[in-house]
Amino acid sequence: MEKELMVLDGNSIVNRAFYGVKPLSTREGIPTGAVYGFLSILRPLLDNYKPDALCVAFDVHAPTFRHEMFEAYKGTRKGMPEELQTQMPILKEMLDALNIPRFELAGYEADDLLGTIAEKCAQSGWHCAVVTGDRDSFQLVSDTVRVLHVGNKETKPYNRERIIEEYSLTPEQLIDLKALMGDSSDNIPGVPGVGEKTASDLMKKYSSLDKVYENISEVTGKLKEKLENGKELAYISKKLAIIDKNVPIEFNPEDCIRKVANEPVARTLFYKLEFAKLLDKWLTVSKPDAGDNLSMFEAEETALPDGVVRNIKEIWRTDFQNNRPLTPCTADISLSAWLLQRPETDWDKMQEEMKANNLLPLFNDIEMPLSEVLASMEYYGIKVDREQLRVYGEALDVELAAIEKAVYESAGEKFNIGSPKQLGEVLFERLQLPHGKKNKSGWSTDVDTLNGLKKLHPVVSEVLKYRGLSKLKSTYVDGLFKCMDDTDHIHSTFQMTTTITGRLSSTDPNLQNIPIRTELGGQLRRMFVPSKPDWVLVDADYSQIELRVLAFIADDAVMKAAFASGEDIHAVTASQVFNVPQNEVTATMRRNAKAVNFGIVYGISAFSLAEDLGVSTSEAKSYITAYLEKYSGVRAYMHDIVAQARQDGYVTTLFGRRRYLPELASSNFNLRSFGERAAMNTPIQGSAADIIKRAMINVYNRIKAEKLQARLILQVHDELIIECPDSEKETVAKLVSEEMENAYPLNPSLVSEAHIGANWLEAK
Repeated sequence: MEKELMVLDGNSIVNRAFYGVKPLSTREGIPTGAVYGFLSILRPLLDNYKPDALCVAFDVHAPTFRHEMFEAYKGTRKGMPEELQTQMPILKEMLDALNIPRFELAGYEADDLLGTIAEKCAQSGWHCAVVTGDRDSFQLVSDTVRVLHVGNKETKPYNRERIIEEYSLTPEQLIDLKALMGDSSDNIPGVPGVGEKTASDLMKKYSSLDKVYENISEVTGKLKEKLENGKELAYISKKLAIIDKNVPIEFNPEDCIRKVANEPVARTLFYKLEFAKLLDKWLTVSKPDAGDNLSMFEAEETALPDGVVRNIKEIWRTDFQNNRPLTPCTADISLSAWLLQRPETDWDKMQEEMKANNLLPLFNDIEMPLSEVLASMEYYGIKVDREQLRVYGEALDVELAAIEKAVYESAGEKFNIGSPKQLGEVLFERLQLPHGKKNKSGWSTDVDTLNGLKKLHPVVSEVLKYRGLSKLKSTYVDGLFKCMDDTDHIHSTFQMTTTITGRLSSTDPNLQNIPIRTELGGQLRRMFVPSKPDWVLVDADYSQIELRVLAFIADDAVMKAAFASGEDIHAVTASQVFNVPQNEVTATMRRNAKAVNFGIVYGISAFSLAEDLGVSTSEAKSYITAYLEKYSGVRAYMHDIVAQARQDGYVTTLFGRRRYLPELASSNFNLRSFGERAAMNTPIQGSAADIIKRAMINVYNRIKAEKLQARLILQVHDELIIECPDSEKETVAKLVSEEMENAYPLNPSLVSEAHIGANWLEAK
């Protein structure tokens, strides 16, 4: 498995952070928003992509070789705002403290350093992920280089295939595209009068700048005149646009392999900048000295007046690890700030705000007790059968080989299934399947394209199977091996403050994304086993908790009656929506009704439902209309909750958790629509999340009260997993079902069923 280095375009990311985060400053007036935003962008990149090595490239404020070539280069750029300038040394100090290497060289731009680093990675047998908010780096994309483009809402990975799909041009051709159309942000002139569409059309027809001018006689009218007059500028523009891959820097990817932070220096800097909320995301809690007390440094950094600490979960996990009493604590400022949806401030002031906003019961009765539960779960972890996982991985290899053979037999020839170019040639040239437009690098073979061809030739389904299994092997089998400790346990971190609905998430690894929809994906659960001989796993989950919460909140009599009858809610809905007796509901009707049931929870549109079901938008709209006619309480709820949210500016869960919705006042239709969907689904999702949290606390406390050896080790959405001695299994199964069903007095009642097994799959 190839190693990958992630390199950040430092200036691009810090600019995006500066303009994307509201201005922040310390009590002493030091601006910090750009640094805070940079770290907030980088953390999920590391968690999601898990690079083996990491570094950052920066511009140096000095003329480059491009300025010597073209004096007006970047002449229209405004200087860096003073507030951002003052943060650049702070950012570099932070990177040094976190042991993240950085590179810069006078005379060259960060882009050139990115190109050089990517090239040196390829020469060393490494892959490279370039992180930037600037599309200029798309020209670097190759078989070993991908670009992670940081946008306003999401980060999109671009490989060669995606570039071709989006631009109908190869990454290399984007250089010539810019040579023709120019770039106003960098003041690259291009050919005067030639815009993006014209330049794109020329490139699609002639494939290169050279060929445009070789075939200039074919061009007519004013365009020909523009091209002839702008030829010199076009070639200057090309030189300006090309990223230099030979910058004279000493670089070896091995030197950038990720290291732990210089903890004392970094921790001091985090507190100086008042970034306490980021501490648990970047630093571990300091290990205590030998003995039962916290080390002096740890005590000084985490202890606050009246026991008001930061991230108590991390401290309690350390307490569990060292078999000592839990550190006294009455409040966690990280949790307080998260519930208030604001930066951390004076500890007493936040307590007052929580009281004023009716958040103290949620804080004291759920979030604080849950911190202890999660600390315990993280400490114990869950065991993976290393040998079974190895055999499972080998079985996947065998299956992949069999699918590979089937692909070759079906296609009538051998080729590289992982190569979009070769796959496109087989599907669309040899087998003559319907296709899109061909470009220089070949045909599009993305998932949507292949899904549309499945019924036309058996090779397509085999290719899709091959891709799915390849991802399963690399992401989950190889990924789990990386996370196992020397006792074969995985200690996932449960994040409490990362979602706005209150749901928990897990990282390193993300156990909540274990695939279950396919046979082989579901078999992965078999690898998770009890930590001791003669122990078992008990798994309990809620039955359709979000729909039950919806029925309760909306006070929908028809839906509540359906649940009270104990019948299949999706079949009942199908009967209502399609106006047929329940015994005449077909499998297709039930499937469509299920999609509507859950789609309504998330405020689904007719267009999205149509895509999910493979029907027309008008048909999907008729399903929603019929649904809302039958479930009139739900219809009234959807209308009323949006109106209430517009009036209040927020919505709440059953437990008082708030979500503020400024999007509802936006003049932008898409933002406003998002706000409406969030107003509808947050009370449902958030209430379900709060209920499972209360269930976790009650299960944990009851296990302690009854002095059982059992322990709660995993939570996945609406599912709890406990390990216990075989002798306790019936007691624990009854206990967990009771506590889950009694977590909240819902009408229709909460329903939970527990199962017992020798592994997670058997218990499920």
